[in-house]
Amino acid sequence: MSCLQFLFSNIGKLEIFSDSILSMGRPDVDFDGRVAQPSIPPINNVISTPSLNGETISMDPKTMSAVRAGNVNYLRDNYSYVRLAPRLVTNHGNTMLHLAASSGHASLVRYLINECPSLLMKSNLMDEVVLHVAARTGHLDVMLNLVDFIKEISRNAVGVAKRIYFAKNKNQDTALHVALKEKHMLVASYLVSTEKDLSFVANSDGFSPLYLAIEAGQADLVAAMCHQSSDLRSKVEGRSIVHAALKAKRKDILTALLSKDASLIDLRDEGRTCLSFGASIGYYEGICYLLDKYLDMVYLSDDDGLFPIHMAAKYGHVKILEEILKRCPEALELLDKDGQNVLHVAARNGKLEPIKFILRIYKDKNKKKLVNEQDVDGNTPLHLATKNWHPKVVSMLTWDNRVDLTKTNNKGFTALDVAEDNIVSNYVFHQVICFFHSR
Repeated sequence: MSCLQFLFSNIGKLEIFSDSILSMGRPDVDFDGRVAQPSIPPINNVISTPSLNGETISMDPKTMSAVRAGNVNYLRDNYSYVRLAPRLVTNHGNTMLHLAASSGHASLVRYLINECPSLLMKSNLMDEVVLHVAARTGHLDVMLNLVDFIKEISRNAVGVAKRIYFAKNKNQDTALHVALKEKHMLVASYLVSTEKDLSFVANSDGFSPLYLAIEAGQADLVAAMCHQSSDLRSKVEGRSIVHAALKAKRKDILTALLSKDASLIDLRDEGRTCLSFGASIGYYEGICYLLDKYLDMVYLSDDDGLFPIHMAAKYGHVKILEEILKRCPEALELLDKDGQNVLHVAARNGKLEPIKFILRIYKDKNKKKLVNEQDVDGNTPLHLATKNWHPKVVSMLTWDNRVDLTKTNNKGFTALDVAEDNIVSNYVFHQVICFFHSR
């Protein structure tokens, strides 16, 4: 038993409408159906006048209760409240329209937007407009009525509908983001069919609705979103949708995306190539597909200099390591930016199985160079396993007769010296080291 074996075995707000709407003609409302062809004022008049100087009034409890109960008659009987609707808010900045949408009262929503269209773009303290609320609560009937009214407005001016659909809350989420996060897929599907570009805009985390749909494994919705554009790579904002498919471990979505736009394979996410990311999470089926289609990616490093084989070793995914080496045996010699090979990476991270696999399959071959290879600091895999206190790895390496226990790094330290240097403050280990030095 070596010394090392003995040692280690013992240790905003966006407003586009104005009050001028209040003095204009109101449409008839059929409370058993949808808006009966509302009379929409000229859009230039709607968006040009500042709304009530931004002043707000606290909503009284009685009005709040009536709205939450969907009591249209109360508002008709107290019409002065409706005229004040853009200013009347709760402690969270919610308007009557927010409350009505949140409670799922489609008839009241229709009444309020007919009487006061400016409410459509009034935001609460979270910068949520009414579309966000309808998406969050999943009330499809409310969303249908809101979209109907938005379509009616957009007949008078191009671009107004987009300003409403693309409104973002404090997380930079659109209503479609919110619907997907809350898993209201019917609402999400309706929004996708309503606005074709809404699927591709990123939020503050860099996630597009398409990314979220892929992550959720919603293959049909993903197909509908992808159908909206013939050039996904240039259209989709934010993080890579191929990485999302790998993360979801959905080969069907992965193949569909790359079949539609093969250039998506070149995208990186946080500096990682698709193959490296798949190797890091151990997605065997996806990795095999990528290796069969894009074998050259084995030799493409991430922004931090690691190759896919290193990522497989770092996270202990032996089956993926085996698939890479089966197709590209020379990948075993790849070095990262620190001059470390696959054994260095596995040893540094304490991954025993990849080391066991490599030592076993190359047992009858002359691989002394690999097991004793030094990185830019002169460290061998054994040095790194020792430095990072991975005793099982140290034991396995020291029992392999190809490993040179006397190899020194750039500081002149052997692996045993590294162990002693790292434990000088530990009395027990210090005594063990002293014992071996005295022999």
